[in-house]
Amino acid sequence: MPSTLNSNLLIIGTSLSGPFLEPTPVTKATAEKVFGSCIDSKGIRNTTSLIPAFNQALDLGCNDIRLMRIDASPSNKDGQFKALSAAYSALQNYVVDLVVPTDVYANDVLTDGSQNFALQLAAFCSSLSTKNNITLGFIPVKPPIDTGVLGLQAYVDDLCKYNNNYSLNGNDIGQFISVVAGPEPIHYMPSIGNYLGNSAVAYAAFSSNFNAYLENKSLNGVKDLAFKFSLDELASIRTNNIVAFKKTGSLICLNNPITAAAKGSVYQNLTSILILKEVISRISKIITPFIGEVILAYEKTAVAFTVAKELKALKMENFITDYAYSIKINETSELNVEITIVPIKDTNEITALISLVP
Repeated sequence: MPSTLNSNLLIIGTSLSGPFLEPTPVTKATAEKVFGSCIDSKGIRNTTSLIPAFNQALDLGCNDIRLMRIDASPSNKDGQFKALSAAYSALQNYVVDLVVPTDVYANDVLTDGSQNFALQLAAFCSSLSTKNNITLGFIPVKPPIDTGVLGLQAYVDDLCKYNNNYSLNGNDIGQFISVVAGPEPIHYMPSIGNYLGNSAVAYAAFSSNFNAYLENKSLNGVKDLAFKFSLDELASIRTNNIVAFKKTGSLICLNNPITAAAKGSVYQNLTSILILKEVISRISKIITPFIGEVILAYEKTAVAFTVAKELKALKMENFITDYAYSIKINETSELNVEITIVPIKDTNEITALISLVP
């Protein structure tokens, strides 16, 4: 079995209190003290999203959670789009692994038909990924109103027609997000009892403790699902690169750990992207000491040896089945490490270029 890779998770949403537009690490002991309760003085649940989402992430074993409060006043989707734009702008220099915006859906309709919340999230994650390591976003689609047989059939038909392709300046940025159809997971909090959670939060939190066996692994911490897709419906949803959960007996599992990358892309498999992220992280640590230094020949040899050792370790840990690398120093002493890996349970080669400019 592979080792476990742990990722941090940033949940963006609304709360009664707490710092505004400031990502804040929280624990079970501090979350409500900082961001307030999700019930009012009469014991009635309010409409804020951060604390229930935080509880979800805890239930699913995420051990590094940050919360970010945004403006709760917008009464329409265009206003929420602006509120999230402010949040993403504030986060441009923030280093984070996984991001979920709550209160919005990928298929919400905005006045500007060329924009949607999924594209907005993908553009943000793409921007962060060029500055640091890979940042992945997760966003749900609207849950069905009618969960009867005919209602679900119509819902799945709509999901299959949904335009789940995301590009920016000709580049596929769907690889940086996953779109989640649910069904909505049922969680429990002592203060509010059972409640319907956010399917994207569940998927992100589940992925935060990663090994190469995400698919068909039980989502421990989820009590039940709001409804159940049939096997045919799950297969149909999968064809449009949308994630869904399935229930087999008493087990609730992830049916398809995928991103919204374009069809045929080597970046469709979420587990492979998480492995690539770990590879980039380890190799970056090796070459970081050489920032600002003129790279000498013997240092290049030392870097090559250490890179090979790290890639071999990743293979021994069962994250990758094969690898290749090359190290070059150009005339301006820029150090480039090109790596190619074959992630476990994948047949595709994925290549990344890691560069540090002195």
